[in-house]
Amino acid sequence: NPVVHRLPNTTIQTSRGCPGRCIFCTSPEFYGKKYRARSAENVVEELKEIKRLGYREVFFRDETFTALKKRNAEICRAMIDEKLDLSWIANGRVDMIDRETMALMKKAGCHMLKFGVETSSNELLKTYRKGTTAEQTRTCFKIARELGLETHAHLVFGGPGESWDTINATIKFVKEIKPSTASFGI
Repeated sequence: NPVVHRLPNTTIQTSRGCPGRCIFCTSPEFYGKKYRARSAENVVEELKEIKRLGYREVFFRDETFTALKKRNAEICRAMIDEKLDLSWIANGRVDMIDRETMALMKKAGCHMLKFGVETSSNELLKTYRKGTTAEQTRTCFKIARELGLETHAHLVFGGPGESWDTINATIKFVKEIKPSTASFGI
């Protein structure tokens, strides 16, 4: 994984499903429509075992790690208090995170957040039932940069209503929000 900072690395999954209902997502097919998550205590115990086994970095593979603000704050505080010294990456949604949360995540070892940006078109975001806006994305990526967090932008091309104009606007938008890395799916 080219975005990993410290080897050896591993993955962990602390939840299944996603509270979002995007029309293009495969999560409901893989995990069902119900969102369920492990407790903070359970996750921290696994992180301690990961550390004991010699791993130095973790990728939280949850579809939307940032969905449970209180639980994740407990995980982050425990990582700090236990001095786990793990660097990590997580997936999030731009509408389910704020500056305070990002700052705590960074303090706990997070170095990259990956977000489903999808498009710069608010109309397409509505069509996709994303539940976010381009302005939320702008704000989220700006805060992450200010805090020194790397970002990844996941984008989609070719959805219902897509045009060359929306594709070109999205490419321009990606340059504006300046993610550390980006991927474009069709």
